[in-house]
Amino acid sequence: LFRSSVNDPPTLVPELTHRLLNRTTHVLDPNDEKGHQLSLGQSLPWWLGGGALEAVHAASTGRREVVGEFVDPRDYEQAFVAIDSDARRAARLRLYFSDGKDEFEDLSKLRTVGGLASVAFTDQLAAELDIGHQVRERVFFDDTIRSEDWAVVGTVSWANLGSIGFLFEHTDDPLFLDDPFTPEVETDPRSFFGGSLTWRAGERHDVILFAGQRRGGTACTSGTCYFVPDFEGMELRVSSRF
Repeated sequence: LFRSSVNDPPTLVPELTHRLLNRTTHVLDPNDEKGHQLSLGQSLPWWLGGGALEAVHAASTGRREVVGEFVDPRDYEQAFVAIDSDARRAARLRLYFSDGKDEFEDLSKLRTVGGLASVAFTDQLAAELDIGHQVRERVFFDDTIRSEDWAVVGTVSWANLGSIGFLFEHTDDPLFLDDPFTPEVETDPRSFFGGSLTWRAGERHDVILFAGQRRGGTACTSGTCYFVPDFEGMELRVSSRF
């Protein structure tokens, strides 16, 4: 089925496009980790306003490798639920909630809540706004450190022409500072702001310009996870589909 392009490769971890959830995606170790992932999608009846319900539950157990040796078993778990308004309407709303933990990353709590609103002004013009808030509790030696993240992503798009967007993130995670071992010096939260401009140069070609700051982290696409480093400056990319 994979070779005939009927199915994509199996998703090993939840792939959620919302900024905070995508950046904290769990990285699976296929050599020493076992678990499951269950996904459910259900349309809602008209007397509940139409729309759809999405639910995902993922959990695994394994041993984290430290300096070439495996340490005590660790657990990963995520429960995600989202409800969407009627897709046939010009204005749509999506509310989502996620709760879990990732002991492989020393996270005893990882809770995210947010909403996405979109509106189609015409057949050619549309706008979208995604706002998310995340609370983390990280076990650091004998202490539990609580931190919060905010993310705001907005986009205005024109069909067959391109889009313009912005990204804002804010965090007070002390382990995300330049040197987490000097918290008495580095206690200020960090903020990131950037803007992007996309031009549809043709049916198969996009030119993407980004300027500003972008926070790094894990990202996953089609079951493949990779780390994206922090970025500050200007970036120009050309994407072509053959």
